[in-house]
Amino acid sequence: MNFKVHSYRGSGNIGDAVQTIALQRLLPSVSYAWRDRGHPDDGVPFIVNGWLGDNAPCVENRNCLFAGVFVDHNEDNYRWMANTRFAEIGARDPATVMWCADRKIRASLIGCATLTFDRYDGPRSGVYAVDAEMPGAQRITHEISGRTWEEEMALAEALLEKYRRAELVVTSRMHAALPCIAFGTPVVMTDPIHVNEPKAVRRMSLMDVVGVDYGTPFTTDVTSWRRKYIGFLERNLGIRISPKPFKALVE
Repeated sequence: MNFKVHSYRGSGNIGDAVQTIALQRLLPSVSYAWRDRGHPDDGVPFIVNGWLGDNAPCVENRNCLFAGVFVDHNEDNYRWMANTRFAEIGARDPATVMWCADRKIRASLIGCATLTFDRYDGPRSGVYAVDAEMPGAQRITHEISGRTWEEEMALAEALLEKYRRAELVVTSRMHAALPCIAFGTPVVMTDPIHVNEPKAVRRMSLMDVVGVDYGTPFTTDVTSWRRKYIGFLERNLGIRISPKPFKALVE
């Protein structure tokens, strides 16, 4: 069975491609659909994930399953979600669950697809600072521009491989921190209260329920989050999911 998943263009954030890689490895076959364009209901389920942004979707397709979304206060996206044929919305974070409840939309907290990556137990090397500061660390940014979608996906795969094997990652980016946590890579996450972005605390509220200890190296077992996300897809799509490994653990 084929499914559609998000592709992004011009978002400026490689984290969007990171989320797409995490999601598509859970599905048997995928094609891409632009996030901000209307799509007819052609019988292919459209699995919608990530931040839905400030777009005004013209989508009347009821065959959209929202799996790990952050929505904020964009009423157009709530109308889009309310139109789905599926019985529930998969919310990425507690804030979205609350906002959906305010609008009488049923939502379950399932986290992010990036928490479903397999844990890595091999050798580690490299310390990376991802849009953060740390003396002696290799600097990486998730800010991008001027790349095709294919180039963004290739870059995201390369970054994920670095994070998977790293000794330590220091970051202000949710979609560097979440894959690291899933991989078992120690991560130091910047407290969003100190980020100069008013919506950051709400957008990153998932980090609080995962139990992130801001400002210190953090690891935790996210098996329960993996089960929540995969279980949500299985019960709504009526399929059994066998996640594809991101990379072989033994090269």
